Amino acid sequence: MKKYIAWTKWEIDDAGRRVDPRNGNAYWIGNGAHIHRGAIIEPGAVIGYRAAIGAGARVGKRVIIGYQAMIDERAYIGDWTCIEPGAYIGDGAIIGCRARIGEGAEVGAWATIGGRAKIGYGAHIAPNAQIPEKAIVVHETYIFAKDSEE
Repeated sequence: MKKYIAWTKWEIDDAGRRVDPRNGNAYWIGNGAHIHRGAIIEPGAVIGYRAAIGAGARVGKRVIIGYQAMIDERAYIGDWTCIEPGAYIGDGAIIGCRARIGEGAEVGAWATIGGRAKIGYGAHIAPNAQIPEKAIVVHETYIFAKDSEE
């Protein structure tokens, strides 16, 4: 398939628009961004200054990742999603399409955020927690995973 690219460098030295010579898809990658060679970045993505994307992570079409945001290994970011500056997406977390993760928010490992959900700035979503689609989590809120014995 010709719809994605896996960058082969950890650090991008020069900022700006990039066109994959293999398929002509365009991306914008900020100065100092760290993208692991195993990450998949789909067309139209915007990766901010000093953002980091781990191995095996997938960033969907037209996703915006703010400066100094961190996407951990094996995380999945759905199409048309916005990850604001300083946000952290944990290992294996799934962020649905058209979701918005606020500035400085933390989404724990293997957590699931539904499509069109909005997570406020500074919110903390615990590992394995599930946020339904179209949910709104206000700023500086802590969401814990439901105990499996209940």
